[in-house]
Amino acid sequence: MKKITSTLFLLYSFITFSQQINSEKINWLKKNIHPIKNIDNSKDQGLNWFYQTVKNINIIGLGEVSHGSHENFIIKNKIVQFLAKRDSSFNVYALESNMAKGSLINNFIHNNTNSSPKEVLQNVHGIYQSQEFIDLLNWMKDYNKIDFYGFDIQYFQQSIIEIKKELKDKTSLNLISEINRILTSTFKKRLASKDFISLSKKDRGLFFKNIKLLKNKLEKLETSDKQKEWLNQNLKLLTQFIDYKNRYTRDKAMAENILWIKKQHPKSKILVSAHNLHLRKDKFTQGHFLNKQFKGNYISIGFLLYEGSIAAKSTKYDNKKRKILLDKTPTNSYEHILNQLNEPLFLIDLRTIKNENSNYSKWFLKKRKHREVGSTIYTNSFNKYNITKMFDIIIFIKHSTPSFFFHK
Repeated sequence: MKKITSTLFLLYSFITFSQQINSEKINWLKKNIHPIKNIDNSKDQGLNWFYQTVKNINIIGLGEVSHGSHENFIIKNKIVQFLAKRDSSFNVYALESNMAKGSLINNFIHNNTNSSPKEVLQNVHGIYQSQEFIDLLNWMKDYNKIDFYGFDIQYFQQSIIEIKKELKDKTSLNLISEINRILTSTFKKRLASKDFISLSKKDRGLFFKNIKLLKNKLEKLETSDKQKEWLNQNLKLLTQFIDYKNRYTRDKAMAENILWIKKQHPKSKILVSAHNLHLRKDKFTQGHFLNKQFKGNYISIGFLLYEGSIAAKSTKYDNKKRKILLDKTPTNSYEHILNQLNEPLFLIDLRTIKNENSNYSKWFLKKRKHREVGSTIYTNSFNKYNITKMFDIIIFIKHSTPSFFFHK
């Protein structure tokens, strides 16, 4: 019996030891991180390191592991507030939500309206209809120095409304009506099949013919150049919706929409808020296209969650959120390694590690599993990548709790 007990003890000790990273690697990693001790303190060393790192960057991608983590959203909100107060040129916030409806949010921020923040948030994607975003909108309204944009293309209805506000003649309304018919039919088919539906050759020809005719109408419209730019962008949003066939076309379109926003605000720095999957730099992502366009002026900031829970939907087409426990973190995943630093919240500059070219950096930069969760319930949330090819900076959060959504 004693022999069996001793064997089990040795086996347990071996397993436990194998799951731990040796102290030399831990000490090396600790030299590469920037802990955030107090996210509300503008003098926090980690936050100030972050500001010095991004202060000359025009486009900053702020990711999220999940669309339902309270801590992920709160930390992003605090970063937005910190940067805006520190540097007035951080004055554009762009969210992974419908672009046309984003103008309604911006109107709420800058003008007196009878709407409550909760009512206004009905204009963003359901994944952002949460208390965390009420808090952010209330702050933006009080601060009143930030322009709000959406940049997503998954819906078209508000763009139709925007165009009809200005083009009211009978010919234009007939053209818009035919475009709306084609869009509505396509949208219904996508919902029914839960897949991407291509237009018939006839409808596609008619759709783009009518778009061209409406563009000609807009050129003759007696309104400001700024308003014409906005209306033309809404026509483009309609074409992006029709051409939306997969994640590649969506991400490319979302990157194009950020370029349009930058054109409207050439002197501004833009904070782009979206899921990690979109903002990472590897091929066929929004971040890839932004990095290609802006070269050294785009920085991708990903988030990692070690443990806890999130809010998620049961399916893509269900708005009800449920508390979901995060999968157990695998041994030797990025989260498992970084958790051993015993810091609940910190930044790590992957570019520095990548450029070091030491045995330690080569060890850390191997392909490893890391967590990726969208807005729906998942079966396997870990995928294997080299994250330095995806992100420039990682923000590590030890513990997550669910976001506070309106729709439970």
